[in-house]
Amino acid sequence: MTEQPGRTAAVLDAVAAIGRERSADGILRRVVRLASELTDAPLAAAQWRASTDDDPVTVSVGAGGVEHSEWMDDGGHGGLRSTAEPSDDAMFAALDVPKIAVLRVSLPPPGGGVVLAARPLDSGQFTDDEETVVTALATQASVALAALSFDAERRRFEEELRRAERLKTEFVAMTSHELRTPLTSIRAAVSMVRSYWDTVTEDRKLRLLDVIEGQAQRLSRLVENILAAANIEAGVVLPRVTTVDVKLAAEEVARDFAAEIDLAIDVAAPLFAMADPDHTRQILVNFVGNSLKYGEPPVGITARRAGPLVEIRVTDEGVGVPLDFVPRLFDRFTQASGGDTRHASGSGLGLSIVKGLAEACDGSVAYEPNQPRGAAFVLRLPAADEPAG
Repeated sequence: MTEQPGRTAAVLDAVAAIGRERSADGILRRVVRLASELTDAPLAAAQWRASTDDDPVTVSVGAGGVEHSEWMDDGGHGGLRSTAEPSDDAMFAALDVPKIAVLRVSLPPPGGGVVLAARPLDSGQFTDDEETVVTALATQASVALAALSFDAERRRFEEELRRAERLKTEFVAMTSHELRTPLTSIRAAVSMVRSYWDTVTEDRKLRLLDVIEGQAQRLSRLVENILAAANIEAGVVLPRVTTVDVKLAAEEVARDFAAEIDLAIDVAAPLFAMADPDHTRQILVNFVGNSLKYGEPPVGITARRAGPLVEIRVTDEGVGVPLDFVPRLFDRFTQASGGDTRHASGSGLGLSIVKGLAEACDGSVAYEPNQPRGAAFVLRLPAADEPAG
């Protein structure tokens, strides 16, 4: 191919135009069109994939089906320029000639791919200049594709930052509310006892003390959750794994909620698990608290041995969790909009915390619909033998 006036300017303009495209398909279409025009090749194609896990993006000019050509495989041949003898390759069907000249240039990283040009051999082999031109197009395409990927990653990162900021704001607002509510109740009860100590009956004093105790426990649970969430986020959860008596653990949780509900306990004793006792209690406390907020009584704790595991279930008879929300149930700062939300408020941390605490003890958590209705939150822990003595 002979040098033409203005060719250098045309190539530079073509290369610059590639960078103005805003999609991978647009970049490759411009590259193959320019490769075809600048090398007088009636057939040109390009294929690119961002990674080995992604589907390739393939475009061509001059004929369809060229993506199936063996020349689209960057490792299929030894040279960049070659003469192809008649075969059943897709390019022969496209050009309908006995021999063709082929030029193949690799797309530099990121990702991987090729730019391919072909013409009848009667039009001449591809020259060094033409290879240089197509290489320049491929290089610019690679730069444009990298910029496109970077821009998409930047937008994704910015969206994650906006979401994190939004979640932080919501978390601070919800936590402030959660802290304020029990503190308000405690202050009101203390004020009444102090102001009317001589006139309030003993029975009324005991009820006010129950309010103070219940709200203090609620406050303590919230602080425990905040601290646990911080430890999980920092990756510093260090469980103290030992043999846990599951029935005793369930009864301890029942005592924690005695002022709010009479929990039904059904544990097939003796039953033991390998876990951190404090983490086990906190997981069950969060399960029960969730059932009280979103479910309906009766609320109960059942536990059974299931092969190498112990399965502990906290059940209620509310409306259960909407099916479309179940996959996000154990994510941070999430709350289902369905169900009975008359008493529903919270930080959205509880169920994400139980997941982290359970996994730290080689356990797992799950949700199952309760039968005949309601929700069942399941904690699975490695089973243990009864301690000697």
